Amino acid sequence: MELDSSSSSSYSLIGYLSRTLGANENAVKIFFTLLAGYPIAIIYNYCIVNRSKLIKKLFFIVSGLALGLFNHGYDFFHTTVTILTMYFVLKWFGDSKFSVKFAYVFCSAYLLCGYFLTQMKSNDYSFEWTIPQCVLTLRLIAIAFDLYDGKRIQAKVTVNGEPIKNDAPIYEAPEFLELFACCYLPFSFLVGPQFEYKKFQEFLNGKENVYKICANQATKKLGLGVLYLICYVIGEKYCPPSILLSDYFNASGFFMSFTLIALTTKIQTCKYIGIWILSEGSLIMSGFTYDKQSKTFRNYCNADPYLFETTPTFGGIIRSFNITTNHWSGKYIFKRLKFLGNRIISHAATLAYLALWHGWKSGYYVTFGMEFMIMKMEWEVTAIMQKLRRSNKTLDNILNQSYVRLSILAFLHIYTVYMFGYCLAPFILLTYTKWVPVLAHVYFSGHLFYISWIIVSPFVHSLILPYTRSQSNNASSSRPAHSDSNLELDEPQEASKSKAE
Repeated sequence: MELDSSSSSSYSLIGYLSRTLGANENAVKIFFTLLAGYPIAIIYNYCIVNRSKLIKKLFFIVSGLALGLFNHGYDFFHTTVTILTMYFVLKWFGDSKFSVKFAYVFCSAYLLCGYFLTQMKSNDYSFEWTIPQCVLTLRLIAIAFDLYDGKRIQAKVTVNGEPIKNDAPIYEAPEFLELFACCYLPFSFLVGPQFEYKKFQEFLNGKENVYKICANQATKKLGLGVLYLICYVIGEKYCPPSILLSDYFNASGFFMSFTLIALTTKIQTCKYIGIWILSEGSLIMSGFTYDKQSKTFRNYCNADPYLFETTPTFGGIIRSFNITTNHWSGKYIFKRLKFLGNRIISHAATLAYLALWHGWKSGYYVTFGMEFMIMKMEWEVTAIMQKLRRSNKTLDNILNQSYVRLSILAFLHIYTVYMFGYCLAPFILLTYTKWVPVLAHVYFSGHLFYISWIIVSPFVHSLILPYTRSQSNNASSSRPAHSDSNLELDEPQEASKSKAE
């Protein structure tokens, strides 16, 4: 059964809201599905939490399936096929590399086939069954890895003389209903966040109604999520992505065009942050994130609004946007490529998979390619500045002046907002027939800027390194020299963790 915005809907309220807001009908369904997580969480706390694990599993399966069918009709059963297949693979081959390889290939291939069937029908974003399928893909791959690691930990296997490191290993293949309950958890099956299977098992074992403890925190998330979505709806009325394809944009000068790109993409990010915060709120209300020992809420958020809105760096954006997916890619791709012996190659491969995970549209690959170039430059410039400041006390004192720091901070904020907009524009516009004219109108300036850095950076390093060594030798009598091995790049979280481990 196929549902789209043009089909006549039996859901009169949803149809009315869709027409009133000018929104895709399936997008409105997603919004109501996220809101439904809150009453489901309340019902769970008051009626289900003290029941048997069997009742809990059935409750999660039935409620998740109902919400999935409400959104995607019978197409949602693609997720059932995927889970069922992976259940038998984990049961029969969970202690072997085959299960991990199969999980990667099968889940990713199934998702990509789904994208081929759905994304090729339109040049716009499609609200199809591939939305929960992409969340499921990462979850099942993570379970396969955690089970494989758990079996190796039990067998005391070592890699290069070191024990296996996994903070959430699984020692037994998931039980049938438990696997389905984990994958159909109504608070996270649609848009995330990602979480460990081991954490879900702990959640199932809980017997305490924590609604009163969690309600305040969850309500704050609900309000903040709705606020972001209101900003998105209002903002898109005045500055939709189509404005970048308009005659007004084409007639605008360079600075105004760049500003329109930054503003349009900023409005679009409100949509993602809003739905992630709504989903996190229902997860909090269920008690899933509450740690009874520390009396705190474990962080399973996909967005950090404060950091996202205030960070002056792209590294900060990465740490605040689609957080659990970034953590997943760090743990299950970046670190697993450690054998390559090169963080740059590992980082590029990780971003390539994330682009593929989003679909076939060319805009995804351009955006993640831009992210690679931007972060490479940011790491290298940060390292160069650290070396210069450590070797030149006068420069360090100048940069520590409050007016200099504020000026640099203001510049970096403007730079980050504008270049993030440039980077995200292909992701929003999707197809090359749309994003190429937009970027061409600003002369592909972002690409030229970062590609130029790749070309000149070796010469910059060759000029800076002898200078810093000379300054360090001159200063060695007054203070200890800093060896290169102590210099840390401002790496994304997953890269830093990988190096530490």
